[in-house]
Amino acid sequence: MSDQHKSDAVFIQSLNSRIATEWRWFVAGIVLLTAVLTIWGNQLGLSRLNNVLYDFALISSRGDASPQDVVIINIDDASIEKLGYWPWRRATHAALLAHLQDARVVGFDLLFPDINPSYPRDDDLLAAAIGEHGRVVLAEYIDPDSGLTIKPLPKLARMAAQRGVVNTIIDDDGLVRRVQLQPSDGKQTSLHFSSAVYAAGQEKSSVATPAGQLSSPSDLLTTEAGESASNHAELIAPTALLTPGLYLIPYVGRAGSFPMVSYHQVLSGQIPAETFKDKYVLVGAWAAGMGDVFSVPTSFQGQPMAGVEVLANSLQALLTDRWIYLPPLWASLLFALIPVLVICLGLRRVSPRQAFFGSLLTIVFILLASFISLRFFSYWFEPVAGLIGVMLAYPLWSWRSQEAALWHIDRELHRLDKDNLLIGQTLRSDEKRLFDRSLPARIQALYKGVGMLRRAVRQREETLRFLSHDMRSPQSAILALTQLQRDKTLALPEPEVYDQIDRYAHTTLGLVDGFVQFARAESVGLQLRPVNLVDCLHEACDSRWPRAQAKQMSIDFEPLRSVAWVEADEQMLLRVFGNLLDNAINYSPVGTNIHCRLVLQEPFWLVTISDEGEGIAPDDLKNIFLPFSRGQHSPSKQPEGSGLGLAYVYAVVSRLQGEVDVDSTLGVGSTFFIRLPVLYVDE
Repeated sequence: MSDQHKSDAVFIQSLNSRIATEWRWFVAGIVLLTAVLTIWGNQLGLSRLNNVLYDFALISSRGDASPQDVVIINIDDASIEKLGYWPWRRATHAALLAHLQDARVVGFDLLFPDINPSYPRDDDLLAAAIGEHGRVVLAEYIDPDSGLTIKPLPKLARMAAQRGVVNTIIDDDGLVRRVQLQPSDGKQTSLHFSSAVYAAGQEKSSVATPAGQLSSPSDLLTTEAGESASNHAELIAPTALLTPGLYLIPYVGRAGSFPMVSYHQVLSGQIPAETFKDKYVLVGAWAAGMGDVFSVPTSFQGQPMAGVEVLANSLQALLTDRWIYLPPLWASLLFALIPVLVICLGLRRVSPRQAFFGSLLTIVFILLASFISLRFFSYWFEPVAGLIGVMLAYPLWSWRSQEAALWHIDRELHRLDKDNLLIGQTLRSDEKRLFDRSLPARIQALYKGVGMLRRAVRQREETLRFLSHDMRSPQSAILALTQLQRDKTLALPEPEVYDQIDRYAHTTLGLVDGFVQFARAESVGLQLRPVNLVDCLHEACDSRWPRAQAKQMSIDFEPLRSVAWVEADEQMLLRVFGNLLDNAINYSPVGTNIHCRLVLQEPFWLVTISDEGEGIAPDDLKNIFLPFSRGQHSPSKQPEGSGLGLAYVYAVVSRLQGEVDVDSTLGVGSTFFIRLPVLYVDE
């Protein structure tokens, strides 16, 4: 294996190893980040994003259903207008219970914590009505500030079938999405109000009340008013309700989805008793200014929802066993990590375009999976952690893979510089590259390096051509001449032989000199310093004046300025002008003129060198600056040369950030234009 092949193999192996290492660290980092966001996402502020997506999914998956097992009796504005200002006498609530004897359960979303001193016997009447009905649930409230539980009067509590806490859990964004079926005040655990209503309905024959032993409401007077409600030991709840934790409420629709009737219509007998037969009846405030009103996910479709209807939605979830569950932590981790791992595996092998669209499809898949899980399986997988992991994977891997590849490219370019393969071509931009490490700048450096490698290949081919043809031709002629001289019958006179050998030797030296100068123009570092073009052109014209005089030609140069500063290598620039003047002398007939001009065309100095020679054929103009290229359509015999003079001009001017062009007409002459960047202008 050659040294070059070994170097290529080492480079590929090193790059692959670096990419593999970057990929392993990238996967480990993105997986760790996704896991952290899954476990501690709420503490890190992701709950709001998850809640927004949950609300949208819930709204999209729920219709405007109208459950028939739960009926709400509203204390609305019309009832207050009919029955008078709130609060009403408790005898009024006792009268309401008389119309609800066929109801499966009656739950009062109202607090009765104190005795009404104006109507002391109303409490006895309400207690008796509760006991007579046998399936009444009363509300409790845990004060969030003090932690104390506000309970019903003991005489009312003893008659109730169940008691339940009506506290509502409000998320950070002000929406009610969850319910705690076993709330606690820090000392004891209670049932939520919806759980208590459900329990009372499921255990109709096991009502925790001594109502059946009371002969009349007056028996209540013998009970001590201060008896503690904590003796309510017979509260009954299904085993399923004993599962601790929070549950997402599966709202059946927007506000008003449950059957609702007005309080005063029930009390006045306008609503038939059959309406409540075997129903779960909830009594709660609805009137403006007196009820608890909450924003819920479905509020985006309509008005906010009253607290009693939030309780109705929780009760409906218990009745249908259709809660929305949050999965266990391990399931949430799998849901978030699997798409991230899939996209990470894909990023290693696919193109950036495929990776981008693959990431978009993975994001859509995560959102659809969350929606389908909620819609059909009642599980809400919070998608934000997985979405962030997938969205970060593409740019992070693009960054790391590009950095790894560019680091190796930079290293190879540095090696090329060090091996003098690019010397002189990158030195002018090295200072800029130190400060510009952007991707476009590094791509430009790579492009420049590739261009120089192409030039190196071309130079090798040109060198082989030069050695195999141009250099061999005069040497072969010399060998042929010496062989001829050995034959006495064909031998030429010695002076003629010496003249021929001298001419061929000078041809060889001219070829070698031209090739060496061209190679230096393309690869050797430039010795840049301020140069006055006026002086440079004067020197070039003066050095060619003897040759021009030998052909009775004149070189005309009268500058309009005394100085014209550029940054250049003076010796190379002198050779550029000398090559153009040599061509003008060689290709022009006797007695013609050569004109040199220098003008300012900012941001360039424009140098023109014109002759009155034979001109260049149009077919030759496109290749005139290529190495070893010489016009083939000149009407006269062309002088000998290597075809490297104009290639040298083009190489030097290009490296000086300038431009070179030609305008030629057969039989009229040629004009060469050289534009060099202005260093500064002396006024």
